[in-house]
Amino acid sequence: MHRTFLIVSDIHYRLDNIKKLQIWLIQKDRLKEIDFIIACGDLVNGTPITTEKDKQEFQEVISALKCFDKPLYYIPGNHDPDTSFLPQDQKDNLNQTNDERPITKNFHNESVQLAPGLSIVGFGGSIDGVLRNSPETVIWPACPENTETFLAERLPILIDQVNNDDIILVTHFGPFKTGTTDVDMYPLQSSYAIESGR
Repeated sequence: MHRTFLIVSDIHYRLDNIKKLQIWLIQKDRLKEIDFIIACGDLVNGTPITTEKDKQEFQEVISALKCFDKPLYYIPGNHDPDTSFLPQDQKDNLNQTNDERPITKNFHNESVQLAPGLSIVGFGGSIDGVLRNSPETVIWPACPENTETFLAERLPILIDQVNNDDIILVTHFGPFKTGTTDVDMYPLQSSYAIESGR
C-alpha cells in the first residue's frame, strides 16, 4: 500500500515557515495526499538548560503542525526541551489520541506501527558535532546523552518489537561523517565544515 509522508526538521521555532508550508500545500492541492507528518527534531532553538520559554515554544510548534490535521509523529533534536527525551509517561502532555483529531505522538526511543506492515522507530538528540578536518575538535557535544551508544543498545530491542514490518528509522542526527553545517564566521575567509560523529 502506498503511503505519503511530509518530513519536516530543524524548524527552530520558525512558525512563519510552517504557515508558508501549509499555504503552499493547499495551493498546490497536495495536503490531501499526505498520510503522516514526521518531525525530525530541533522544533525550537532552545538553550542547553531548558527554560519554560523553550517548553512553551515547543508546544506552539507542535500546535502549528497539528493544524495540518494529519497524524503527527515527532522526535526531539538537540535544541529541544530536555523533557521531550523523558520516558513516555513523564513527557510533557503533548501526546493526544482521541477520535476528534489525528494522533500526535513523540516517538523518541519507541517503535510505532503506522499501518499493517509499516513501522517507524525514532531516536532524537545528536551525536558529537566535530570539525571535518580536525575530528578531535568537538564543536557541540552529544545531546542529551551519547546518542550513538544509546542507539546501538536500544535499536535491536525496538526492532524486535516490530514483527516483520518494514521499518523507517527516524533520527535527528545524520550518519557518521555526514556534513551538517558550514560555518562562515568572517566574509572572504575560509569556512569550516562540521559533521556528525568522530
